[in-house]
Amino acid sequence: MKREILFRGKVTKVPKYMQDKNRMAVGDWVYGSYVDYPVAQIFDLEDEYIVDPATVGQFTGLTDKNGVKIFEGDKLYCEARLDKAEMYVVFEEGQFRMVLCDKFKEYETGRGYYDINCFQKTVIGNIHDNPELAKEESE
Repeated sequence: MKREILFRGKVTKVPKYMQDKNRMAVGDWVYGSYVDYPVAQIFDLEDEYIVDPATVGQFTGLTDKNGVKIFEGDKLYCEARLDKAEMYVVFEEGQFRMVLCDKFKEYETGRGYYDINCFQKTVIGNIHDNPELAKEESE
């Protein structure tokens, strides 16, 4: 099975030549190929966008139960037979994993990972649109 290589990032600057097109604004999400030289940029089929490198996340190759693509940095509502939890998607040691939101501090010390394929998932947000979520849970 071939996985689509796709990145997303938040636009930080719209080049002058694109300002007439009214396609994107600062703060919008863009999707495409990622290049981090000389500045962080995402290229789609038509244009290139300067993005905040801290917001760049890679597509996991998975979708949630509603068909929404799951990216690194997404917050998911996960369900297994008797368990329900909210988790973040992270990329560590060459693979996508999930970490419990209330265990975010433990994740930072290398513990608390879950296999991203184990649960039925629904995307409910991300740490870039709601940075207070990660801060509250890591305190």
